[in-house]
Amino acid sequence: MNHSTLRTLTEVLLKAGNKLDLNRLIQLTTDDHQRVEVDGTGKSVVLTRPTEWMEFLRRSFASLKSVQDRLDWEILDFQEQVGDTLGVVKMKYRQTGLVAGKLAMQLFWVSLVWKETEEGWKNSFWHASRLEVRPL
Repeated sequence: MNHSTLRTLTEVLLKAGNKLDLNRLIQLTTDDHQRVEVDGTGKSVVLTRPTEWMEFLRRSFASLKSVQDRLDWEILDFQEQVGDTLGVVKMKYRQTGLVAGKLAMQLFWVSLVWKETEEGWKNSFWHASRLEVRPL
């Protein structure tokens, strides 16, 4: 894999999240993926089983539907290490979303692991930490 592929995959993953596209997110992740997400109150949520992640996304997407047209993101810093079958990303990104029911800008540090599968490269690990929140 080359470096631009890893950046592109990460952008596709972020776009799918903003479009609330559950099917695309499923296509982009491995069956054994693990995640640490940030909920609407800012708390870390550890998700070690795909069923937990699906339920987390369904709840999150239901609350975001009313502001879906205002969701946005931008990668501010992107660093990566790429091997033959694994790629690791550390990125800082800005996201516009809901915080405690109100539209806000959030800054995150995220670590991702991409791995090569028979179906292509897929995300197998995601750890998000929220750095800052600014009401809009």
